[in-house]
Amino acid sequence: ERAVDAAGAMSESTQSTTYASVAVAPAPRGSSAPPTTAAAAPSHDSFASGGAGSAGAASAGGGRTMSPGPLPPQLPTVSQQRGGAERAPSAELHHKDGSLLARSARLAMGGFAAARVDVPFPELPSDADTEMPSWRTGLHSDWRLRLGTTVYSIHKVLTGHGPRASAFLCSAFTTGQHLAGGVCPAMSSISSSGSGCDDDMDRAACETDLSHILPVQVWPFFAEVLDFVYSEELRVSEDNAIPLLCCADALQIRSLFLRCVEGINTLISVSTAPRLLADTASLLGGALAEQIQRIAQDMIADHFDAYAIEDLQRIPIPDLVTILKRDDLRVIHENGVFDRVFDVTEGLMREGRASEVAQLWQTVRFGALSGGYFARASQVDAIPKMALIRAKVLHRKCGSGSLPSVVAQRLGADDWPAGPVRPRKPFKDLMCAVMYSVDTDARNDHDVERNIAAAALVAEEIEFLGHE
Repeated sequence: ERAVDAAGAMSESTQSTTYASVAVAPAPRGSSAPPTTAAAAPSHDSFASGGAGSAGAASAGGGRTMSPGPLPPQLPTVSQQRGGAERAPSAELHHKDGSLLARSARLAMGGFAAARVDVPFPELPSDADTEMPSWRTGLHSDWRLRLGTTVYSIHKVLTGHGPRASAFLCSAFTTGQHLAGGVCPAMSSISSSGSGCDDDMDRAACETDLSHILPVQVWPFFAEVLDFVYSEELRVSEDNAIPLLCCADALQIRSLFLRCVEGINTLISVSTAPRLLADTASLLGGALAEQIQRIAQDMIADHFDAYAIEDLQRIPIPDLVTILKRDDLRVIHENGVFDRVFDVTEGLMREGRASEVAQLWQTVRFGALSGGYFARASQVDAIPKMALIRAKVLHRKCGSGSLPSVVAQRLGADDWPAGPVRPRKPFKDLMCAVMYSVDTDARNDHDVERNIAAAALVAEEIEFLGHE
């Protein structure tokens, strides 16, 4: 502030002060008089107003000091010229804008200030319209997708092109085909004008009906598909992994397909395998479904004892039958398989699904049941009594290797399939060795044969739990 005041005062003094010049005349040679000092001239302006007559008063005599008088007009000095040229702008700047004068003072004091433009852009009421296009608002949309009674307003340039585009929709946009049938009559006019569907235009011309392309089960997840296409926002979970994969496969969205496959590989576990298996059976097909089903079935078979009855009820019956028929089903005893099948079939019987009940009971290896469970099986109406007897006999004979498995299957093919007669192998790669001795004090050959038969039965029971 002091620097600004000083600069202002200096500017005012520059305008009001009259500068005077002092002329010193040297004394004549040989004279002892001091040099003559002329009076200070008022200013260049006073000379101009005084006229030329004043110049005649100057004395031309040598050595005699003339009376003081006005000096002849003099040209202004360089400093006077510069001062006169700068006085008016300096005063104008000082009066108009003190900030510029303050900046001059700061520069004179050695400081430096960088100039910046910080004028903000004015807020406009239409700023919301400049946001990215979204299918949720429908702003500037030029196509519609229909799922039943629900209509989605989309943008062709975003859904048909780019890294997350749908090849199926791109083909629909470019060829003008819509799934309800026929050729889009207004596509040529839309393409030439570059505008979307007008209200007075046939709405079917700008619409693709996906109701017959996507299963009804995936309709609740279609909004997540559009969110991914528009903003790459996606969270793969146990609930939406298979439905989103189904949409990606049907609509040919490569990036979404890869994201879902990656998510399924991460999600597959003991707890998620039943849900993924059930969704795959109902929504997918081909090699993709076979791979997911095989992985989920392996997971369930390796941890069969860890599942509650509610988890097994979620698995489709054909997949559950496939799992229960496996030799490597991880169960401690066949009694555990009987308990699970008994609980599952109770609900099926109430629903009148007798054929599926029979398929499940045929997976139980009745010959490997304990005596108590074998008695319980004889009380189940869905299990033929002759099938129980045949299973018990074949289990013993095939277990000892005296009856080939193919013969056992043919014996039960007339009314009830005998099923696998071999015991399960819950302990993989378990090697068993059986040793027995013959009593040397046996009194006859009958005692020897009895000892050998007893040892063979022990070996047979051990084989039930491990390697053949």
